[in-house]
Amino acid sequence: MSTAAPGAATGSFPPPDPATLSPGRPPRRPLSRGARLGVAAGVVLALAIGGTVTTVVVRGGIAEQRFEEASTRLVDTAEDHDDAVAEWDALEAAVVSETSGIRAAVAEADPVAVDAADRDEYLGAIDAVVDAADDVPVGERAALRPPADPQETEERFEAADELDARSDELEADAAQQREQTARVRPMLGAARTASADFADSTAAVGTALAEASTAATHETRWLLERALYGYGDSDEPVDLGQAALFRAYLARVADLQRSQAEGLADRAAADWPQKQQVLDFADSLAGGVPLDVTWEESIEIDGVAYGELDSGAGLATWTLEEGAPAMIQLTESIQRNWDADWTRGLVAHEVGHAITSKDGCYELYRAAPFEGDDEKWATAWALSLGYEDGSGTEPYGEPGADAVAIASACR
Repeated sequence: MSTAAPGAATGSFPPPDPATLSPGRPPRRPLSRGARLGVAAGVVLALAIGGTVTTVVVRGGIAEQRFEEASTRLVDTAEDHDDAVAEWDALEAAVVSETSGIRAAVAEADPVAVDAADRDEYLGAIDAVVDAADDVPVGERAALRPPADPQETEERFEAADELDARSDELEADAAQQREQTARVRPMLGAARTASADFADSTAAVGTALAEASTAATHETRWLLERALYGYGDSDEPVDLGQAALFRAYLARVADLQRSQAEGLADRAAADWPQKQQVLDFADSLAGGVPLDVTWEESIEIDGVAYGELDSGAGLATWTLEEGAPAMIQLTESIQRNWDADWTRGLVAHEVGHAITSKDGCYELYRAAPFEGDDEKWATAWALSLGYEDGSGTEPYGEPGADAVAIASACR
């Protein structure tokens, strides 16, 4: 039996110990061992949860940064790779354009038209660069699409690894492309040098061939020179590394050879000595203008044939192109009647047309009193040389003394 103070509640707990009381605070009940262990476990769990959250957040940030860096690297690597591929593509295109057509043309060229040593060197340089370029694997553009950003942390790490692997592949391929470009480019340079040397030697061969073909027409010789040097006043040969230009030159060589053969055949004919006299006479009047003379039984103009039998006729065609020959057609009756005065007057009249193209003469022909009148000019010019018969006065009339005097300044 216990005794309680008046007003105190009864219970099973002992009275509070003054030592456990704090002023102003309610009394605390001591925790049992089980309670203390529960509190400790709760604190550890809270710390563990907090640490896990922190770890997840940090790893997620690392994954995001890792993915961004890998993505940026891949984009940069792909651009560099495509630049390397583009460099090779441009070089390969140059190899094709500068070798594909010309090789066959050079190999098939008439030996008389080229220098054999330079031809062989050029062909060797072409074969070397073509073979080297053929051994190069075809590079392809990266065809890169912006990589998708995964949502999960581990997926980002995996994606970053894949992007880096792709970057490594592109870097290796770009290095290979550049190595190939660096290896082939000097070979193309050597082919270009060989091409220039071949053009120079070919021009020398062609020029010598034209000069030696004295039986060929002036036109075929002049056209051969134009095929070599163009239609300007350049002393440098055209780019015979272009297949079209080289084949054009070869065609002119073939024309020259045919003309030379025909000229030699004409010189073997029985009437050639008489024709040679006519040609020498015409050349002596032409003031350096090259003349090509052809012979016809008659010359048809506007459907009417002239110069048949013992009559004579001529027709001249001239051009202002520098160095180009004038063309004169004469009837065979002229060489048969070369001892007659009228034949010389007729030839002088036709040469008067031809010499119109000469500097100093063309200006006189265009000015008064001729004003570009071809027949008045040619007639006056023949008269200025002292040839009256056949000069043109009969069909075209007298040009006048003033016209003859002015025409005499053209020689």
